[in-house]
Amino acid sequence: MNRLKRRSRLCVGCKTYIGNTRDENQDSIVLRALQQQQKYFVVAAVCDGIGGLEHGELASQIVIKQIEEWYLQINSWIDIETVDIEILICHLKDLAEECNATVRKLQQEKIFIQEQRCHFSCL
Repeated sequence: MNRLKRRSRLCVGCKTYIGNTRDENQDSIVLRALQQQQKYFVVAAVCDGIGGLEHGELASQIVIKQIEEWYLQINSWIDIETVDIEILICHLKDLAEECNATVRKLQQEKIFIQEQRCHFSCL
């Protein structure tokens, strides 16, 4: 008897909206997926400059770059089959704190002229 193998598929996409305040889009997006066997580890994040503040796009780009670097680090050791989700949540909390610290440091070093912020949502 022939059995059909069921394959898992993952379809993803991203889209942002510039809004009504700025001429440029201050959103930055990262979407990465790792497949091991028939399971996936997916990181999706959107960072949005707050309220159209000057250089909000730089803050959001810096945070997205840190998320991508975090994903690559996690990707080097993760075993999707056995990973403890609580460990991943702890890593993600640490990442959020690191991103905040990076943006604050750039403000203190006067890389950003005024206070910069961005929203960070991650799945």
